[in-house]
Amino acid sequence: MGKSTIKEVAKMAGVSIGTVSRYINGFSVKEKNKKHIEEAIKKLNFETNYLAQGLRSKKTNSIGVLVPDIGDIFVTQVIEGIETVLNEQNFSTIICSSQNQWNIESEKLDFLRKKKVDGIILMPTSSIYKHIKEFEKNNIPLVLIDRIFDRVSLNAVVCDNVTGSYEGVSEIIKRGHTKIGIINGPKTVYTAKNRFEGYKMALKENSIKLDNNYVKYTDYTELEGYRAIKELMSMKEKPTAVFATNYKTTLGCLRYIYDEGLTIGEDISLLGYDQSDLFKMIKPQISVIYQPTQLIGTEAAKSILEETNNGSSGKSNVKILETKLVITESIKKLK
Repeated sequence: MGKSTIKEVAKMAGVSIGTVSRYINGFSVKEKNKKHIEEAIKKLNFETNYLAQGLRSKKTNSIGVLVPDIGDIFVTQVIEGIETVLNEQNFSTIICSSQNQWNIESEKLDFLRKKKVDGIILMPTSSIYKHIKEFEKNNIPLVLIDRIFDRVSLNAVVCDNVTGSYEGVSEIIKRGHTKIGIINGPKTVYTAKNRFEGYKMALKENSIKLDNNYVKYTDYTELEGYRAIKELMSMKEKPTAVFATNYKTTLGCLRYIYDEGLTIGEDISLLGYDQSDLFKMIKPQISVIYQPTQLIGTEAAKSILEETNNGSSGKSNVKILETKLVITESIKKLK
């Protein structure tokens, strides 16, 4: 039996060839037509020749997604949001990890460009942007998530990290804490800078002097989180509360606390970043600054599809999403 054709699909679905073509190329069609087309494709065992399709339309119906660490729960949830939107539009995704290294990020971006993806969603690993400028210059659709560059005009989806951190630290202070340690990310990372800014704002507003001994800069890893809280808890004037500004550093804090036999909310108060089932199961449940991870992904996917279909406007459009503060008994009320 020979291969089915797009003409046969259109005939069985009762729609025009143009409508089937629009569906195959990822454009929206009426829900009724979409249902008939999908049924016809299934019955006829129709397979799209994506190579020929790409040569004709100069599109591959694929989007590259480049992130620092695929194993990070924040990243995983963002990717789920991205794929929710792209799958609905019949786009495939090529997911790559930069392993938190700028040189690998540059190599993977070049790899995706050579794969002729229609666009790229990127979570940058550092503040270096010279390799990004090439994409901007060549009008290759690229949307940033979580982190942005001041001198690059690209669309982006980020969370309001300053406000999130400010509100979280302010709540710690309301509970009587003045010695608050912060486990921050790398100084060059956009999110780390913003979260530290929110921390400083909360201290200043409450007339608490910034003590640099309570500030620890780390890579966003569990091991670094463990090291940082160990250093904080080894101080003569140790903090009564610790703010871990990343999911993995929060995990590192938890591991240290349990290794030392300490009690969260009694021996040390803890505020973490990003919600997870693990944080909900721990007693007391961990206080966190929650980011709408799946929404970040869906908004980034919508943005990249808009660019691939309509082209870049040449102006950066940064969508800022709100965070949510979840306060629990992991932060002790001091007398």
